[in-house]
Amino acid sequence: MSKLRVYVCAPMSGLPQLNIPAIQAATTKLRALGYEVVSPAEINAGQNPDQSAMTPLRKRAIWMHCMRKCIPELITCDWLVALPGYDFSEGCGVEITLAMGLGIRCEALEDFLASPPAPHHPITTEAHA
Repeated sequence: MSKLRVYVCAPMSGLPQLNIPAIQAATTKLRALGYEVVSPAEINAGQNPDQSAMTPLRKRAIWMHCMRKCIPELITCDWLVALPGYDFSEGCGVEITLAMGLGIRCEALEDFLASPPAPHHPITTEAHA
């Protein structure tokens, strides 16, 4: 048996503290339930400096760099859970579209927590349908 690998999908750009406190809270809660959690805040720790004085071009370059680091981790996951605000986030849209296209199950965090799957599953190479 291996642990179910869950990706935390959350809006970050333009939000106070890049939404990291909410991402960390979700990550902690999911780990406490026994899941292996992939967090974009952990993948890109230190990659998101204060962007208030940056040009739009520089902000976009940082966004693309962070997305390129997250996507290889996302595609190794069994499940994507989305935090509030995902529906207004370009990055979340990219991640959810990719995950769905690859057969990775996607749910809002509150729905996932309302009826969480077992944190372990048999070792398999098949994605969830």
